[in-house]
Amino acid sequence: MKSILTAIAVSLMAVPGWAGGLRGLVKADDGKALPFASVFVRQTGSGAVTDGEGRYEIVLAAGKYDVLFQYLGYETQAVAVEVSEGFVELNVTLKTQVVVLETVTIRAGKEDPAYTIMRNAIAKAKCHTQQLDEYKAKVYIKGKGLLQG
Repeated sequence: MKSILTAIAVSLMAVPGWAGGLRGLVKADDGKALPFASVFVRQTGSGAVTDGEGRYEIVLAAGKYDVLFQYLGYETQAVAVEVSEGFVELNVTLKTQVVVLETVTIRAGKEDPAYTIMRNAIAKAKCHTQQLDEYKAKVYIKGKGLLQG
């Protein structure tokens, strides 16, 4: 039993020596940190979300990666980076994205056209539920939580 615990302790101490990847800060062009921004690594299909202070850390094997930084209201930025031993510090500043919306005219007195679509979908609900026996999908969900005791 003692040898098993010793082996586990030695293996856990060895992890920081070979672990490497990316870490850094994501901020806006006005200098403010962007909490909960998405950091996505194309080659691995995974990524991370920045913490409340805009910091992130992703463990990666040595190699070349394309990393996407995204935040609602800001332009997506792609950065090519090479990771070797240890962590690479990669701080990113995202530019504000200006969106111009078209003019909308609202008129009273008519029913919302979406109601007709919803009524038709509800009327055919049983038909739609019988079309498939099973459905599978891969999803990417952005999220971060804090457990407090």
